Amino acid sequence: MFRWFIAAIEDVYLPVPVMHLLTSNFAPFPWQHLDYTVVQLTKQDSNCLQALFERCTDFFNLTTGQPPASTAAEAEFVDVPAGKTPEDLHVFGLHHPQKGLIGTIIAVQDYPEAATWWIGTMLIDPVYRSQGVGSAFYQAFERWLAAQGVTGIELCAIASNTSGRAFWQRMGFEEIRQTPSRSFGQRHHIAHVYRRCLILLTRRAEFESYDPLNSLNAYLCKTEVINWQHPDIQALAQQLAAGHETPVVIAQACFEWVRDAIRHSVDYQMNPVTWRASDVLQHKTGYCFAKSHLLAALLRANQIPAGFCYQRLSIDDRGTPYSLHGFNAVYLPITGWHRVDPRGNKPGIDTKFSPPIEHLAYQPKLDEEADFSAILAEPLAIVVTALQTHATWDALLHHLPDMTPNTATTIGLYCY
Repeated sequence: MFRWFIAAIEDVYLPVPVMHLLTSNFAPFPWQHLDYTVVQLTKQDSNCLQALFERCTDFFNLTTGQPPASTAAEAEFVDVPAGKTPEDLHVFGLHHPQKGLIGTIIAVQDYPEAATWWIGTMLIDPVYRSQGVGSAFYQAFERWLAAQGVTGIELCAIASNTSGRAFWQRMGFEEIRQTPSRSFGQRHHIAHVYRRCLILLTRRAEFESYDPLNSLNAYLCKTEVINWQHPDIQALAQQLAAGHETPVVIAQACFEWVRDAIRHSVDYQMNPVTWRASDVLQHKTGYCFAKSHLLAALLRANQIPAGFCYQRLSIDDRGTPYSLHGFNAVYLPITGWHRVDPRGNKPGIDTKFSPPIEHLAYQPKLDEEADFSAILAEPLAIVVTALQTHATWDALLHHLPDMTPNTATTIGLYCY
C-alpha cells in the first residue's frame, strides 16, 4: 500500500495515446477551464487509469524501482488504508476531450482522522507538466474540500522526489514529520509527511485567489499607489500591448520594460525615492517595491490581474539585518498565478518571464529568511510608509522595512 505514502511527479515527456473513459460521472468540485473536465472514476475506467500510470513510469521507477504492475490501476479502487473501506476512497480524473485522461488525484476521506483527507496519489501526464495544470487541478480539489468543512489535507512524499516535495510546499503544505526508511517495492525511502490546514482558508481569502471568477477584481483595482488610470501609464500600457494579442505576451512586454527601463534606486544610487506608480514612471527609478507598483499598474491597465509578493532576506547574505524584498504575481490563462521579479538584472541576478517556471532574483537560504506565499491585492502598508518617509535612496537603505516570519504568519502572509 505504498500509494498512501507518496505523491508527486518528475519532469519527463512521453507520447500520449488516447483512451476514452467508460464513465462520465462529474466530480463535485468544478474545474474552471474549457479544455478540461474533472470526472469521478470507477473500476470501469481501470484501462484509462492504467494507461496514465504507464505514461508516468518515471514516478513508479523512482518510487519502487520498477514500472507499474499490469493490475496497478484495478488495485486503486479497492486498496485502502487500515480501518477504511472502498466507500471512503475517491478517484478523480482530469479529462481532456481529445487527449483522454491526463491526471488523477486519489484520496481517502476522514483519514488519518475525521475532517482530514489523505492524498494517496496525484499524477499528471508528463506532457502536461510544468504548465500549471497540476497546480490548478489540486487547487480546485482543495477549494471543494474547504467548502465542505474539511480542516486538513495530509500526504507523504519520498525523500528522493525533490521536485514532488517542492510542488507540495508551493501548494502551502508544511512538513510535520519524517518516517524511518522503509521498503517501497525494490527501493527503500524515508518519507516526508506533509499537512495543509484548510481551517485557515477563510482568513486567507483576501490574500489568495481561490475563485478566479469572483475574486480577481481586487487585483485589477486602481488605488493611490497603483494609479493605473494616470494618462502616462495608460499611454505606456497601450504602447507595450500594441501588436500583441495574448495576456501572456503583453505581460511579458510589461515585465521586461519595467525590469530594464526603470533603474533600481540602490544599483544606480538614484533619487528621489518613489512609491506611486506614476512617479516611478516619471523619474525612471525606484526600489524593488516601487518597481513592482509600476508593473502592477501597467498590467492592470491592460486588464491583467496583478498582485504583490514578498520575501524576507538578509541584507548582507550573512544574517542580521534583514529586509523585505518586493516583487509581483501575474494571473495568466492556464498557468494561473505566476511570480515575476522586475527588480532589474545585474551580475549574479538574472530574472526572466518564463511561465510556469519562476526565475526570481533571490532564493531565501538562511533560517530567518522567508518566502511569503500570499499574493496580496495591495502593497504592504509598512512598505508604502517606508517609501513615503525617506526622500533619498541612502536614507531608506538604512531603514528598510522588515517583518519576521512569525509576524507574517499572524497576519496571513505565511511562508515556506
